[in-house]
Amino acid sequence: MFMQNRMPQANDMMASISKAAATASELNRNNLDAATRSAQLWTAGLQDIGQRYLAMYQGMAEGFVTASKAMTSAKSPQEAATIQTSYFKAAREQMTGQATQIGEATAKLFKHASVPLAEQASAASAMMVPVKRTA
Repeated sequence: MFMQNRMPQANDMMASISKAAATASELNRNNLDAATRSAQLWTAGLQDIGQRYLAMYQGMAEGFVTASKAMTSAKSPQEAATIQTSYFKAAREQMTGQATQIGEATAKLFKHASVPLAEQASAASAMMVPVKRTA
């Protein structure tokens, strides 16, 4: 008789454990999905930033070669100095503009790549709200 009185409680406990395991499994699956989406965004964003850096350095190298050729064909030291000054001014402006764009792309990457993780953290927090039991 004692066991018969405890069976409904044992069944309720097993149902609770089963529900908790299913919830934990779903949470883990959603965490993995969010991490995967975030990693994909990071990868794409870092590739874009890498390509921007490459383009910036290629542009700098091309500008340097062009300025060097112009300086070697200068007719006077003053003309060479003028060419050099123009090159450095243009290079500084170009680098500043591209560095600003890369900085903005990096900030955008941080913002977008963290969204899946933040959304999942929010969802996980909502799942952890204590459930009121009825006695």
